[in-house]
Amino acid sequence: MPEVQEQIAFADVILLNKIDLVPPSEVDRLEARIKSMNAVGEDHPLQELPGRDGPHPERWRLRSRPRARKRSQVLEPEYPFEWGGVYALDRGTYELLLHDGPDSAMSVCLVPAGSADAAGLDAVKTSAVLLFSEEDEPLQAGGSLEPGQKLVRLQLTGGATRFSIKIEQAGLYALFNRASSRRIQD
Repeated sequence: MPEVQEQIAFADVILLNKIDLVPPSEVDRLEARIKSMNAVGEDHPLQELPGRDGPHPERWRLRSRPRARKRSQVLEPEYPFEWGGVYALDRGTYELLLHDGPDSAMSVCLVPAGSADAAGLDAVKTSAVLLFSEEDEPLQAGGSLEPGQKLVRLQLTGGATRFSIKIEQAGLYALFNRASSRRIQD
């Protein structure tokens, strides 16, 4: 179930189909639950969407993220990582499970963060940029990732690949990643 919740939270488009087969109160309950997991989405009548005019439009509901307005990107920074997020982690060992995808490796760093909001993530982006400018250290499947000032390259073996994350001190940690097709040399 956590995977479904994560997919809903990061979805750009959520389409509910065949809602005419469910009591309206259940549809309302489901929509409320989806909105609680994906608060930035907007509801749209189906007729507003090109190419989504299949049969029985009364049976569909759509929720999508608002599109960003076009603006100049001349002064926008370009980061060497694809994604970053802040997590509150207690002391202990966590499992990082990566499913099979198009890439054979992923470079990651885990650094302490000051807060879990956008400002906290922005505050550690410079550290991540510096780490991503260095050579990454290989980490085989089953290896352990620890917070600190190093970049590691996780070797993805196909299927589900597991790594552990060891947290010695509870706190907020920012994780940044970039996928790669570069293989670890033995």
